[in-house]
Amino acid sequence: MSLCLTSALALAGLAGTAYAVGLERRWIQVTRCDVPLPDLPAELDGFTIAHLSDIHYGPMMLPGLIERAVARVNALQPDLVALTGDFVDGKASEVEPAARLLGGLRARHGVWAVLGGHDITASERVACRAYPENGIRLLRNAAAPLIESDPPFWIAGVRDNSEYYLDRLKAALSGVPERARILLLAHSPDIIPEAREAGIDLVLSGHTHGGQICAPLYGAILTETRLGRPVARGLNRFGNTWIYTCRGLGVVRLPARFLCRPEIALLRLVRASR
Repeated sequence: MSLCLTSALALAGLAGTAYAVGLERRWIQVTRCDVPLPDLPAELDGFTIAHLSDIHYGPMMLPGLIERAVARVNALQPDLVALTGDFVDGKASEVEPAARLLGGLRARHGVWAVLGGHDITASERVACRAYPENGIRLLRNAAAPLIESDPPFWIAGVRDNSEYYLDRLKAALSGVPERARILLLAHSPDIIPEAREAGIDLVLSGHTHGGQICAPLYGAILTETRLGRPVARGLNRFGNTWIYTCRGLGVVRLPARFLCRPEIALLRLVRASR
């Protein structure tokens, strides 16, 4: 290999690293998309959900990034904010500062959340106190009514776990009316087979970071899911169930993102045409 080519490759590598570490992981993207649902009640047509995930407050979180994300979400004036876990990196001391920052989020129908594996590892007990104290409603294998439409609109959430999704989902849905439209929060998109079987309308998840480091023309290299790249990011459909996997805000393992900007998703429910 010639000296010129070697030098060019080295410079390209340095430039890519500088971009991934210094720029892209600071560069929040707001992704807007419509979710078409059949027979959507008129009260829900145009209903907006701001979705954040995988904050990972801790040593690799950039100063001010969470505050900027909160301000961006509030400027969108969503009807509801959904948070799908891994708010901290894994220490109990991180939970309360993260809860205070996320407590600045505002939405007409509230801020709802489920915990991820990092939150449970850090301290589920502290999390279950700190987030509600800051106005964030935690769903732990539970559901709640949102809008008294016809049919009614409910939100449900499951505690993160790599197994037993069916049992957790059954527990969460045990009090939900049969005809209800259901928004499900789950940290990992691996829940989609069980959600589809249960007739969930829309699942919001995170966990994958969208891959965090992605390859050109290929996408996510690692997804940390059983289902792999089909659920790594964005809006996807499995049968009659939609799922949106948020790329998240923070990072793990490496303080970098490449071809995978930190994301706020703004989803709009719309009535599907037949």
